[in-house]
Formats: sequence, C-alpha cells, structure tokens
Amino acid sequence: MSGRQHIEALLDIGRPADAKRLVEEALAADPEDTSLRILLLRCLIAMDDMETALSLVDTLGAENPDWDWLYRMRAVVLIGLDKPIAATKAARRAVALDPEDAWNHYQLAVALNSAASRQSPGSEAGEKKKDAARKAAEHAVALEPQEPALHRLIGYLHSEPEHREIRERAWRKALELDPEDTAAMTELAGDEAVRSLRSSGLDKLGQALRIDPQGAPHARQIVADAFKRALMVPLLLTVPSEIATIVLALGWVPETWWSRAVPIGFAAASLMLLAEALLRVRSSLRAMVMGTLKLTGWLVAWVVVAGLLPILWLVTRHLIVMVCLVLVLIPGACLAAVLSWTWVKWVFTLGWRTASSEPAPAWDVYLDNQLGSAGGATSQTRNQKSQNRNQKSGRKKSGNWLVYATVVFVLSRVVSCIAHSGDDPSPRPHSSYDAAHFSARDFRVGECVKTVGGYLWSPITVTDCADPRAIFRVASLSARVCPNADYHPYQPVAVEVSTICLAKNLGQGLCYSWPGYRSDPTAQVAAKTASCTDPRVHLKVEKRVDGEASPLVCAPGQSAETFPIPAPGVAYCLSDPNP
Repeated sequence: MSGRQHIEALLDIGRPADAKRLVEEALAADPEDTSLRILLLRCLIAMDDMETALSLVDTLGAENPDWDWLYRMRAVVLIGLDKPIAATKAARRAVALDPEDAWNHYQLAVALNSAASRQSPGSEAGEKKKDAARKAAEHAVALEPQEPALHRLIGYLHSEPEHREIRERAWRKALELDPEDTAAMTELAGDEAVRSLRSSGLDKLGQALRIDPQGAPHARQIVADAFKRALMVPLLLTVPSEIATIVLALGWVPETWWSRAVPIGFAAASLMLLAEALLRVRSSLRAMVMGTLKLTGWLVAWVVVAGLLPILWLVTRHLIVMVCLVLVLIPGACLAAVLSWTWVKWVFTLGWRTASSEPAPAWDVYLDNQLGSAGGATSQTRNQKSQNRNQKSGRKKSGNWLVYATVVFVLSRVVSCIAHSGDDPSPRPHSSYDAAHFSARDFRVGECVKTVGGYLWSPITVTDCADPRAIFRVASLSARVCPNADYHPYQPVAVEVSTICLAKNLGQGLCYSWPGYRSDPTAQVAAKTASCTDPRVHLKVEKRVDGEASPLVCAPGQSAETFPIPAPGVAYCLSDPNP
C-alpha cells in the first residue's frame, strides 16, 4: 500500500489525526504538492479544524483561481466556521465557474439554508433565502438525478409540516437509488414511527441501525420520541379508570354491570396499550427486566399498578386497595393534566423538523465524494466530475451493545418526557446529552470537576484539583443566580430548579484552548490546556492568587476574574497570548 493509499485508509476508518501526521511528513519533502495539500484539507475538515482549513483553501485558491472545487470547499469550511453569508458568496462563485456541476448547486443550497436559519422565523429575508436554497437543490437534482444525496437535501429543505409529502417523496427517491442510505431511511421513518409507533417506521429505524449504527444519527432520538408519546395514552387512561372506581365506591352511581365495566374498560385499555408499546420497542422491555434504568421501570410499573388497582378493588373491595388507588390517582391526575396539554401542542406540531438544526450533514457522502476525488487531482483532471461513491466494507451487524445503547437512550428520553411535560417539545440546540443523569447531590462544594465530553453542557465528574482537566471547582450547589458573570452556571438535569455554580480552576502560567471564551459564549466548548505558542490559544493565566482579601491588581492589558466562593476564594489575571 502506497503512502497516499495509507492516508486514504486512515481517513476512511476515522483516524484523521494520524492521516494528518503522515500528510505533513510527506509535505515536508514536497511542500508544493497540490494533491498532498488537498489530502491535508480533508484531514483538517475531518478534525473540525476549520480555521486552518480556511487558510489552506485560500492559499490553494490563490494558486488556482479558476478551480470551482476550491470555492466549493471554501463554502464548506465557512459554514463550519458559522459564516453563512461568506459561504454563500463562495458557493455562488463555484456555480459561476462551473454551472453544470450539481455539487456546486448542492453547496449553494446548503449555504443559503444556513443563512436562512440566521433570520427571524417567518421573516421575508429568511423565506427568500429558503426558496433560493430549494431552487438550487432542485437544479442540482436536475443535473444529477441519480445521486441520492441530492434528493436527500430536498427532503431536509422541506421540513415544514405542510411539506411532508414533498420530503417523504425525496427520501423515498434517495432510498430507491440507494437502498442502504441510512440517513434517508431514518428521516423517512421519522414521519412514520413518531406519530404512533407505526411498525413500518420502526422497521426502517431498525434496518438503518443494523446497516450503519454510526450513520443513522437520529434513529435513537426518533424511537425515544415515539416511545414516550406512546406511553402518554396508557398514563392518561389510568386516570378515568381510577376516578370511575372512586365514584363507584362512594355510591354516587348505582353499581351495575356498566358502572363496573367503565373502570375495567379504561384499565384494560391502558394495560393493552402499554403492552403494545413495550412489545413494539422490545429492547425497552428487556432493559427494564435487567434493571438498567430503574426510574423508567417505576414509570411503567406506575401504569401497571394504576391499571390493576381498579380491577383489584372490584374483586376484593378492600380498604387498603382503595387507599392505594387514591394515592396513585393524585399525582396521576396532575401528570395527566400536564400530559394532555403537552399532547394537544404536539398534535399541531407532528412531523415538525427545524431545517436550521438539520441543514444537511457537513461530512456525508457529498464530502466523501468531493474530497476523496480531489485527493488525486492534477491540473489536467480538476474538471472531472466525482460521481463514484466510496464503498464501505467490513461493516459489522449491530450486536447486543447496540440494543442496550438504544435501550438506555429510549428510556432516558421517557424520563425526560415526564420531567419536561409542560415544556415545548421541539429539540433544543446543544442539549442532546439527555443520557447524563447527574444530580447536585453527587457533588460537594470545593470539589474540582472535569467535563466528560467536549462541551460545557456535557456531564461533569469529580477529579483531583491537580488534574489539568479539572477546569472548574464547585462553588455552590443551590444557587438561583451565580455570584458574578465569571462563574459558569451548570444544571445537571432539567428536573432540578437550582443551578450548580462553577468557579474556574486554572493553573498559573498555563495556557488554555477555549473556543468561544468571552468572544462567543454560545460556542459552549470546554477548555483544554495547550501550548502558549499555539496560535489558537487566547487565554493565559498570568497570575493566580488564592485567598486574596484585597482587590487584585493586574498589569495593563490583562483582565481580572475573581471567585469569592468557595472559600478562601481565588482570583486570576488573564491575558491573550495571541491577540
């Protein structure tokens, strides 16, 4: 295997850092090799190092001003940098250079859709950009009607409920062209399974997960949404069953066959619907038997008990059974009221998908085709069209680990459904880590913590304060508002009203890579220690003072941050080593 084939193989198996190291070694011997620099661009995009990728693609563009592929890649990088306006200009330039290339129109549609998502909902400017994005996507399909990714984009761009037929037709066409297109399979199932746990939708989701567990990113989310909606009906039906039983016990209605049939009928319907939901999502039932998520097991047990109590009372007429029935009814009635209101809202938003949250994957078959083909491009072959898809081999069928991972995700979403019953059910950006069931009770004031994932909203865990990954120290466990803006508010789970306030735990003389720190708080990316010579580093701890009583005085050009709690407090003088 040649060196370049080895690099391609590393990229295909998801090891861009290793591939980048080999490319840089090859470039050291021949720094002007265009194909090697294209491979480096692939590595940088795969590593999400968009700043460096932008510099490289601009350099290549200056050397090859008429190469439309480079402008298209510049649009990809600019979207990754959240600059949709500049990305749109780059994509339009690519279209102008080669209007017959479908992928140029594809990238223009993605850029326009990204720009539309920045506009106010329903604004005229946003609608114009959205319409332009759809026209660009339709033009791309007209140029290459046999490419599944182009049809898939049509589906993404018609996310509104009234466009359900259009997007389903687009995803079905993508599946017709590629029966193993897991993205189209998952999206199509979303319009079928979410509404009523429809078997055809669940079958498609299961097929998508078996084909490619990593390539069907929304499958578990859709199963979870379908399962939690299916649980609402049996929960609601237990309430009239219990109320009818109490009315009968108080003698407010005569005891006849029909007065006994009412509570029994509601209870039986509740149990039957619960059994149907569990059988449709069989992995959930298996998880409950194994006790992997006891809280969700209690939720299902609540439905079972609430459904059986009316029948049990009619059989035994025992006072203890009636007391238990009343105790179950009180929270059940409150929950049913909230669920009913939530359900009414969901009826009007069935099938809703926000295009801004799904503008089309950044690294999908489109980039695999385009970047893979350009890796060996020369000046004589730059205008050749890349239509051969990279075939994935060696895929293993999902095993037990996939079943249990799906179980954890589905059941945790059910718990989240109950906790958020009164909230807007549309997904929130940057809060997809619902499997993290952390509580403020798991921490103590003064402990140092680190993030498990790469974001500030990722789960946190206690670690030694000397650990360089321990960026924060627990300052307060029950605050409504943190002492000052320098603290980071962290909420473990949505059911907790209080907020954990985290003070920074930074080392003197150390530098930190903290994307978005102060300049873009919405980035929500966690900090990591890094070399002060790294141009991406913009945070250096010039001075750290523990237990400082008097105000900290920092040198000119430095900013001060103070954290009076936890005692004895700490203060920092911070600077930007790469202004």
